[in-house]
Amino acid sequence: MKQIKIISLIFLLFLVSAGPVQADSMIAPIPYEIDFEDQDLVFRMVPSDNYDMNQSVPEESGLYVKSTGEKIYTVNEYFYQELYFSADRMSFAAMTWQETNEDRGIVFCNNGTMNPVRVTDLMKDLDARKHTVSHYTWEQYNERVYDEKNSTLSVLTNDGIRYTFDINTGEIIQTTDKRATFLPGNMWLSISILAIVLIGSVFILYFYWKRIGKK
Repeated sequence: MKQIKIISLIFLLFLVSAGPVQADSMIAPIPYEIDFEDQDLVFRMVPSDNYDMNQSVPEESGLYVKSTGEKIYTVNEYFYQELYFSADRMSFAAMTWQETNEDRGIVFCNNGTMNPVRVTDLMKDLDARKHTVSHYTWEQYNERVYDEKNSTLSVLTNDGIRYTFDINTGEIIQTTDKRATFLPGNMWLSISILAIVLIGSVFILYFYWKRIGKK
């Protein structure tokens, strides 16, 4: 009976440990489209091994004029559906899948030209990355702010730094370091409290010695 319990426990531990490996795996690339109807544009993402065999030339990933099929620009890398486009659709920011050996956090594309931004350049404390079985996260998904009208994307890293990017260029237009913002405030608060305590102590000692002197 004891051996059966031990075997059952080992089997249960195996199931628990093996489960996340499958759930945490990256899904296979599939074709998809992003339709910009008001601009007569469509962005098509096509995996390299997935195209229509009836076409004389395999369709490439990129931005097309919807009504004519005219190619505006192409991209040579597959990105999942976390794309943030500029107002004119000529540029986009792609959030990459952070495998353990992937250092690119965001890839900016301008008219087909790629400009990667690395996680090691954005985070001050790399230990703040959250690791799973197959990948890691470096920014807080719920804190992303996409301003389509002004073509900006703002992200908050796990170590508390907010970056606002110009999607057209990939340049950082604003940085807010919460640690740098809050630390001086706490420092000045501590100094103020210490000063009040010291001044109060001086007054208490003064009146104490004055009282003793009268006696």
